[in-house]
Amino acid sequence: MRVVFDANALMTPSQHNVDVFDEAERLVGGYDAVVPDEVLRELRALADDGNTDASVALELAERCETVETEATHGDDAVIEATDDDTAVVTNDARLKERLLERNVPVLYLRQRNRLEAEYP
Repeated sequence: MRVVFDANALMTPSQHNVDVFDEAERLVGGYDAVVPDEVLRELRALADDGNTDASVALELAERCETVETEATHGDDAVIEATDDDTAVVTNDARLKERLLERNVPVLYLRQRNRLEAEYP
């Protein structure tokens, strides 16, 4: 299984002290961590503007395989990076809804201390 991380998921450890990688493993078992290229571009822009959470997220993204997409927006890139054997970590409600409509499981922050899974 692949687990795609979006920008806010990668900022979660810095913001809420939750290890999203360990939590994803707890929920889905072994997985390959991936991050879309457009998500990295968005994080770099935020980090360049002084966002320390984005800087931490970029360091964490080094633990992920980067996938190339044609999308020019992070949410679209996340969706493009999914397939039949993918879950996505996100705290974005609109993206979560779009993913569930596409039958993609979503892992999201619950009670600011753990991830929870929602399946379509």
